[in-house]
Amino acid sequence: GLYALTNCTALVLPNMLHNSKPVFHRRQIGNGQSPMTRISSRRGAKEPNRKSLCKISPTCLFIFSLFGASVGILLWANFATSGYSLGGNPVPVTQGRKSSAFSKERADRSADLRSMEEISEPSDRITIHVVFSTDCGSFQHWQSYLLFYSAMKIGQAGYVTRIASGCSDEEKATLRSWHETHVTKPMSEKYTVHFTPHFSSVTQDGDRNGKQYKFFNKPFGLQHWMNHGEHMGVNSNGKIKRPDDIVVLLDPDQIILRPFDADFTNEKTTIVSGPAADRTTRRYRVEHGHPFGQHYGFGGAWTSLDTAKITGDPNSPATKISRQEARKSFAVGPPYIGTARDMYAIANKWAEFAPRVHEQLPSLMAEMYAYCSAASHLELPHQRFDHGMVSAVDANGEGWAFVDALSTEETCTVDHGGRTLPMVIHYCQRYIVGGFKFAKRSVPHNFFECGHPLLKEPPPDLAEILWKETEKQALDQKMAKRTAFVTCTAIKTLNEAAEFFKNNGCDGKENREKSFQIT
Repeated sequence: GLYALTNCTALVLPNMLHNSKPVFHRRQIGNGQSPMTRISSRRGAKEPNRKSLCKISPTCLFIFSLFGASVGILLWANFATSGYSLGGNPVPVTQGRKSSAFSKERADRSADLRSMEEISEPSDRITIHVVFSTDCGSFQHWQSYLLFYSAMKIGQAGYVTRIASGCSDEEKATLRSWHETHVTKPMSEKYTVHFTPHFSSVTQDGDRNGKQYKFFNKPFGLQHWMNHGEHMGVNSNGKIKRPDDIVVLLDPDQIILRPFDADFTNEKTTIVSGPAADRTTRRYRVEHGHPFGQHYGFGGAWTSLDTAKITGDPNSPATKISRQEARKSFAVGPPYIGTARDMYAIANKWAEFAPRVHEQLPSLMAEMYAYCSAASHLELPHQRFDHGMVSAVDANGEGWAFVDALSTEETCTVDHGGRTLPMVIHYCQRYIVGGFKFAKRSVPHNFFECGHPLLKEPPPDLAEILWKETEKQALDQKMAKRTAFVTCTAIKTLNEAAEFFKNNGCDGKENREKSFQIT
């Protein structure tokens, strides 16, 4: 309102006082005309009556200006207090939350989330943070470089941060130097590494029992980064500094195929299935109170745990979740996408609940079930989506529809014909087709070194070979195409990343032979 007022005053005032032609100080557009010039030059437009404008007295001008200023101030005050985010997207913070079957009165029961409502340091602009958790070993080191490279390749906006847990002082110094040389300088200064303490030890009754559960690094690492991260952090009041920023949590064994953002309105690039597709409850933007997550196939299994013991509250909302609601709104995994405020609330409870879940279920799924327990306890149902990843070639609830739509020629190319793809490949399976194999545990840990050869690449028609290692192991066309997509994309992206590494970090004597075949 104030901006419009000053522009109108700058335009009208010279005409009122000097009976001169309009004076435009607006940015020229199009064919050199300002927006107002273009409007007045349309067919049939009349020239403004400058004489009538000049008859307005200074007193009238003063009254007009005072009225305009009052309107501008009222408009500004209305927008400043209506909970709108920068960019015009409504972000409900303390108002406008509607009741649902899942939660009749969310604000009354979620003290932890409610405390985050009091935002003391609003963001000046919204930034996307892609983060992933690793240990300090060589196995996840090459995966981290590949993820950074894939983010650079597709032009991911914002920051990409590796959360490295449990590094010794010597390992920190080595990794910090290596990251600066091979990631920050050649790729982006926004690609960072954040170090945390060791979190993998299992405790029982407050004491370490000598066992390790490496996946504790994920909730505790995220919590540490959100508290102490260079581009995140909390203020002196314990509130997250940038509550409106978007946090995307990945696993290190993922290749990014398209940029992340908070907008899911384009139905041509999204896939949502089952009860999550119900248009009466479906969400289309990541906003406060409405995180998003990739569909995973564990359904409501986590509800069979003793959630009252996990949450420490027999009346926790997590204890009242039906298996149907659990499947619809909490059967999710990486990519997780939420506002920093929501992800901070989840991270705190996730870290608190993870050891308790592990006591009941000492398995791979413990940390994911702990995430579900935390989100449901905080009454933060997720909008579930399918297109966030492809992983298991025979799975439902993944983004395979985009891969199935590719021609066999496009399946094994680098850019896939510019077609819409899933957000990531989660290469946590073994992929074998036409005698070619990709498995993350078979990739040499020193692959990103100057002397290591590149991978032998599969033929462009790999999707048409309907067998695995031998012709006796038959594949149907759909499974062959899906397997070829992951195998080709993973191998070729690894080679691209290795070429980038050698171009920017070697002395010209590097090995560029495509001779190493994963077996």
